[in-house]
Amino acid sequence: MGDFTNIAKTSALLDDDLRAQIRGVFDKLTDELEIVAIVDLSEDKSRELLSLLYDVETLGAHVHVRACDPGECPQYEADFDREGRTPAMGLYKDGAYTGVAYYGVPGGKEMNSFILGCYNVAGPGQPIDRWTAKKLTKLQQKADLQIYVSLACHHCAATVISAQHLAACSPRLTATMIDANLYPDLIKKYQIERVPMVVINGERTLLGEKSMEELAAVLE
Repeated sequence: MGDFTNIAKTSALLDDDLRAQIRGVFDKLTDELEIVAIVDLSEDKSRELLSLLYDVETLGAHVHVRACDPGECPQYEADFDREGRTPAMGLYKDGAYTGVAYYGVPGGKEMNSFILGCYNVAGPGQPIDRWTAKKLTKLQQKADLQIYVSLACHHCAATVISAQHLAACSPRLTATMIDANLYPDLIKKYQIERVPMVVINGERTLLGEKSMEELAAVLE
């Protein structure tokens, strides 16, 4: 078992201004949010993720962090990390998986998708238009959306926010942000040459920034 007590409790990815912004969002959370992280402490990225999570945990009374070694928490890995990739994290509301997950560290532009992901699953959430909400009620099958990103890509973050907002609104959907730079095997598998790329159920691919409305139309 990893010694999580040796992980730094503050993150270099956050400054005081950003902490204040996050605190303002987390103050609006209404449900208990548990962030479950699967980490390998021999990896720099796993340690970086855990420091970030320990830091943001202090910014909201409803935010709680659980860290697990690979293989230690099979019930969580079955939800969002079946391939055993690290670092990975999933968002849970009141003990239930929300369908929102991340492979890698959501730094850079993806900090926005992470914070809004928390807000959309455990807070009032961003508004959703009636057309998109209606599309979601018509979904007949489950769909898994993997959104491949670069942390410096503005269009990537917008697509992650759209996909994860849909997942937060529908139990039939899951949406995972994946830092493409960390997984060369996945870049090869899906022939990723530019991002964002959305892969639906490991088969269909969509290139470029996608809104909630565009994704909902494709999923229907």
